[in-house]
Amino acid sequence: MAKEDSNIVFVANYPDENTIKEGMSQRVMAIDKHFSADRRTYLSVSHRFYKKKEIHIISENAVQYRCNLFLHFFFIVRLLAKSKFVYFHSMYNVFPVFPCLLFIKSDKRLILDVHGVVPEENKFIGRNFRAMLFGFVEKYLFGRLYLAISVTDVMSAFYKEKYPACKMDQITYPILPSNVINDKYAVQDIVSEEVINVIYSGNLQAWQNIDLMVDMISSNLSPFVKYDILTGDPERMIQVLTDKGLVINENLSVNSVTPEALAEYYAKAHYGFILRDDIIVNRVACPTKVIEYMHYGMIPIVKSENIGDFYNLGYEHIAMNDFKLSAIKVQKSKKNNLIIADLKNKSKNIAIRARLLDNC
Repeated sequence: MAKEDSNIVFVANYPDENTIKEGMSQRVMAIDKHFSADRRTYLSVSHRFYKKKEIHIISENAVQYRCNLFLHFFFIVRLLAKSKFVYFHSMYNVFPVFPCLLFIKSDKRLILDVHGVVPEENKFIGRNFRAMLFGFVEKYLFGRLYLAISVTDVMSAFYKEKYPACKMDQITYPILPSNVINDKYAVQDIVSEEVINVIYSGNLQAWQNIDLMVDMISSNLSPFVKYDILTGDPERMIQVLTDKGLVINENLSVNSVTPEALAEYYAKAHYGFILRDDIIVNRVACPTKVIEYMHYGMIPIVKSENIGDFYNLGYEHIAMNDFKLSAIKVQKSKKNNLIIADLKNKSKNIAIRARLLDNC
């Protein structure tokens, strides 16, 4: 079991079997692999829960603590103070322990895995008070950060402009899902194919613009176009489609599939819906869905082309207004596949451990 003294502290929940496929969990695991030989502690803090401190053994070198800020305040402060460095996975994990930071020496090495623009995310969905609180904590933290790790270059540039006086270092380390990292898929020349395969992979959150997608499908029905909707909530998705007058048939399917089965659908698909609005939350993001689509040579169908670094990398895409039966065809994008391959190589060459433990 990892000891408290001289640990690396990751402020996050270590993934379990229920969360392992989530985007945050994928990121936690990707970073954790760099430190598998090191003693490390995962710390999750709540203002309401964990009246009794929870301790879970992850491995011989790693342990998870779940604590209450008020009941275990001094334990948390001691844990952070004795750490080699403190790694925050997302601003959402900073907020619960923020009071403890006021008792930690100013030279403590603090690292933030930015993940997203949290104050702006909350403001976008109308949570103005939460946005104000996260904005306050974020400004304080950026004044103390040793390193900010962003998922895109666009995100790094955003924070450099937002906090020009801050002296922290910045690096870009893309979030790459494990199914892409471990997959050797390469786009092959299409010999003969009569049906155009279009896919949507995701759920029904408002920011996915599902109604817009359904309208696009309704306007582009054809025996030569097959739409596969892959979602964790198939019943609700079917209801949305049928309410719009669409009929589930061989050319319009709705399925819930295992992560392992996604590759079969992706490999056959030519286009993929990713209808995000043109707002800062999406401009700086690195959506797992886009990475998966591009890895499998799909051409994203976009509402806004400004998604993360992909526009600057020259990705092939089609604007939603150009998605018409007369314009689409059976095709795969070798360029998109190669862009993701380059990101994979870039990630492999970033020595996260050496960077963070240097002179610790």
